[in-house]
Amino acid sequence: MIWRINGANVAKPANYSVSIMDLDGSAERNLLGMLLRDRVATKRKIAVEYKGLSQRECQNALEAISNEFFTLTYNDPWKGENTITCYVGDRTAEPAPTGDWAIKYDVIER
Repeated sequence: MIWRINGANVAKPANYSVSIMDLDGSAERNLLGMLLRDRVATKRKIAVEYKGLSQRECQNALEAISNEFFTLTYNDPWKGENTITCYVGDRTAEPAPTGDWAIKYDVIER
């Protein structure tokens, strides 16, 4: 698995899933009911999940995505090795009784 943030190798997530999204400038239907669409871009949203992180690993994983924008290099189902500039959405961290952490977040291509 390839997983680099800002060019640096970081802890690899337990799993992630890639959503491929088409962004439209406008979309409407004509009188025949046919869709007329102005696709302006295709972007990625990646749901990321870490499990069993120590306190230090959790801090490092969250610090790596703390900038307003960052680059992520990962295995993409369509393009293979892919690098995107992205930002992070809400981050959820759950402590385990063992003291380990699980974190989840989405990264969205800019």
